[in-house]
Amino acid sequence: MDKVISAGLIAGISILISVNCVIVFNTWIAPENGPYVIEAESDTHEGADYLTFNDDTSIDNNSDNPLWLRARIIFNSRYSEDAYEIISSAADEGYWQKSSDGWYYYIMPLDSGDVSRPLIDKLFYEGKQAGHGATGKFRMHAEAVDDTWLSSSPENAAEAFRLYETECSGENTGRFL
Repeated sequence: MDKVISAGLIAGISILISVNCVIVFNTWIAPENGPYVIEAESDTHEGADYLTFNDDTSIDNNSDNPLWLRARIIFNSRYSEDAYEIISSAADEGYWQKSSDGWYYYIMPLDSGDVSRPLIDKLFYEGKQAGHGATGKFRMHAEAVDDTWLSSSPENAAEAFRLYETECSGENTGRFL
């Protein structure tokens, strides 16, 4: 009888260890779940969060002023950047414009309380749509410039960032939102 109880306890302990290993792997070791990771990398100004990143890759303007936006997609270095394909109706329709500097610029200033169009509708990696637990993850880095920081009114977001960088060269660029 003692051998049966011992065998049952050993089997139970083995099952608990296996379940524990799966939980630890999925919690601490495995990459984040979801088709992509949106990481807020923007600075804050005077303790306020002016940009909010949404799960659909849109951005909220939480400031009191219109903001010029730009966003960069940063691919995980474990995956080949050439294997990505991004489907974006907002880019196709001209709301986000990709520049040769690698940034996507929003074509108009985003008014206070408004939400941008999502930058990414679908993400494909090696021809397969990325989904829950899929490979091909990325981060989205966004920056904003307040029109009031500039000495002249820009015609577009790329010009707003050029003006800001020119006017603030040599200064702490922590004013990017």
